[in-house]
Amino acid sequence: MKASEFDRRFDAGEDVTDAVDWEKATRPNANDPKAGEQKRERIAELGRHITVLCDRHEIACYEFIKGREEEFAIPETREVFIRPIRSPISYLIALHEIGHVLGRYQLSRASAVRERWAWRWAKANALIWTAAMERYYANAIERWLRGS
Repeated sequence: MKASEFDRRFDAGEDVTDAVDWEKATRPNANDPKAGEQKRERIAELGRHITVLCDRHEIACYEFIKGREEEFAIPETREVFIRPIRSPISYLIALHEIGHVLGRYQLSRASAVRERWAWRWAKANALIWTAAMERYYANAIERWLRGS
């Protein structure tokens, strides 16, 4: 199976375990103590980027401490409510919410326009763009278009 077919099936939620040779599977950097530290530093850098963006553009940024709240932005008062940055995905979501404050067409009456341009802003201003971030971005757009 080609990687593109594997990704398509995985992203569609299909079972891909039959396509994996578990005998040969390895975890890159599993025995490298520096790998974990490098990952933590990279995540910290992404968190600092969110802080810098909010400070530079005078956006009040509030992190949820507990609970299952959804991230959101209030463009009129220049506020974003996000979860702590613990992964590239939480970083992407934070950028998206900032995009609701700084992105183009955020005063449009059409929510589709606001969402599309907030995502575009996030992608254009990200320090990194991983395959996982691309999948999350594509799935978020698809979920939003379906109305769920």
